[in-house]
Order: sequence, then structure tokens, then C-alpha cells
Amino acid sequence: MELKLNSGDVITIPDGCKAVVKDKIITIEKELQEFKDGDFCTIKANNGSLIFIYKSKKDDDMVYHCSLLADGFRRPLFYDRCVDYKCETRSSTEEEKQFLLDALHADGKDWDADNKQIVDYKWKPKIGDNYYFIDCFLDVVDDIRIGDEMDDLVYASGNCFKTKDEAKKYADKFSEILKDRKL
Repeated sequence: MELKLNSGDVITIPDGCKAVVKDKIITIEKELQEFKDGDFCTIKANNGSLIFIYKSKKDDDMVYHCSLLADGFRRPLFYDRCVDYKCETRSSTEEEKQFLLDALHADGKDWDADNKQIVDYKWKPKIGDNYYFIDCFLDVVDDIRIGDEMDDLVYASGNCFKTKDEAKKYADKFSEILKDRKL
């Protein structure tokens, strides 16, 4: 469709689009959204959505930290792959972000937003949850998380366990290591 314009005419560009002028011809194109490392993005796929954590741009591709096809089935996660940059990509909804984070947890992984990397999942009890830790006598002690400084210190030190059996395995290993200690 050719539209003749006169000097002073105004064209309103639709949201999400841009005007490209080449050889005195104006073409309205879909504007590609720019993403930053760590942004959660979604692409509409034939039978669902591809949700991913953006990493970088390489040529005409977007490199991602991990992705998941959300189509109602438990699919494997993919790590450090690419997707075509020209696909209509948008920022993920909070629900989509949580879907990907839950899949990461099920895969034993977690997203470290500060360092922009996938890390091994570290269970953290919620307020009111029971947890176990190893005391200074290498005994396994149970506690309920109330969110105080002691709870935070136990968690930060890596001495926070979901089950008594898991804590006992570490306590036994520590005991074995210390038994053979020589000064």
C-alpha cells in the first residue's frame, strides 16, 4: 500500500514498532526489545511458550542461561543455548518466571540474580518450617525457623538441613575428619 504524504504530515507509529526510512520510503517494523543479562523472557511457541533467562546477544541469536518449554508437560531444561533474536520476545510474567524457577529447583538448580548464573539449589526453610543443624558437639539439633539472626547464621554457614538423616550424614563425616586430625 502506497500512501502519498505532504510536507508537515504526521504519522503516528504504533506502540512496539519503529519507522525505518530507506531510499525515501518509510517502513513500519516491529521493534525488537532489548534485554539485559538476567532478564526473564518468553517467546510464543506453537504448542506453548519458551521461557528463558537471557544472557547475551550473538549475531542474530539470543544466548540464554537456561530455558524451558512450557506446554503442560514436564520438559527438560536446556542450558547455555541460543534462540533466534528475530522471534517476538517479551518480558516474562511473574507466573512464567516462577514456573521456570520451580523447574530449576526440581532440577536441583537455582538462579543467582546477583551473580547472573545458575547455581546448585540450596534449600532454605520458610518461617515456621522445621530444620536441622549440627551443634558444636557434632550433635544433630532440630529447630523451627523464626527468622532471627541465629536462623540466618545457620543458613549462611551451610549448616541448615531439611532432614535429620541428611544432617546426621554430615555430622558423621565431620566427626570422621576430626578424629584423624593431627596438630
